[in-house]
Amino acid sequence: MKKFLILLLLSFNCYSEPINIFVTSTPGGGIDLFAREVGKILTESGYENVIINQGGAGGDIAYNSTMSKENNSILVGALQNFAFSHVINKRENFHIKTMKIIAPVVEPTFVFLTNKSGFNSFSDMIQYAKNNITPCGVPGGGIPLELEKINYEYGTKFEAIVYKGSNQVKMDLLSKVLNCAFDGYTAYSQDYKLGSIKVLAASKNNIGTPIIRDTLKRNYTYYAWWGIGIPNGSKLLNDDKFMNIMVNLYKNDIIKSFVTQHDLTLDKPNPNINTHITEISDTYKKFIK
Repeated sequence: MKKFLILLLLSFNCYSEPINIFVTSTPGGGIDLFAREVGKILTESGYENVIINQGGAGGDIAYNSTMSKENNSILVGALQNFAFSHVINKRENFHIKTMKIIAPVVEPTFVFLTNKSGFNSFSDMIQYAKNNITPCGVPGGGIPLELEKINYEYGTKFEAIVYKGSNQVKMDLLSKVLNCAFDGYTAYSQDYKLGSIKVLAASKNNIGTPIIRDTLKRNYTYYAWWGIGIPNGSKLLNDDKFMNIMVNLYKNDIIKSFVTQHDLTLDKPNPNINTHITEISDTYKKFIK
């Protein structure tokens, strides 16, 4: 009986303590929506006190917040932004050394966008950008460097206009302040389906639009993943039930429904994610001004 009460008490403590989910994007973006789905899964699994926090600022604020409560916090975000932070702040794989990266389950599609009266095609946009400085709205993070990479490799003159989140980019596209944007597809999927925003080209062949590399006529890949980081000192790493939920998210029906709704790619965990982040960091180093 005594042993039973001790086990019951330990179980109660495990489920009652808050789990903080820190998000690397502002409210309303694709990563924020994904984080809320992860929170829903944890709640339905018996973790009753799950708190969602939007840190934004390309990930560093969310990262620092996660580390400040490392015992019971996780970070949900675009892991390619880690590579961006490594390069910009000259920290060699800083996040990888201090967090266990639970390999991502979602690969978002990145797209070039315009408004209804903007460019007629991606070919027209590229031709224009080769001859003219072309303002292009981006939500921050590592995407400005991605535009620099495109300019470097393909001779275009895109100029990144950095916003605080996808919602602000979308507002300026809809109001025709912007004629060009480069962002994750998730935040614009409904607008695209309604015809209020045009998708000119995508990084992958999954939404029925031209593929970026086909127009550029050279190989092009933008490696982007949404995943979860857990501080190395977190006791959550020793919670078998929690870890089982995390590494099997790609099998969860809630996540499957979410990725289907937003035309995302769902995959099993990638054991080489840390290597990929390091490779992206090395690539970005060429474009720092």
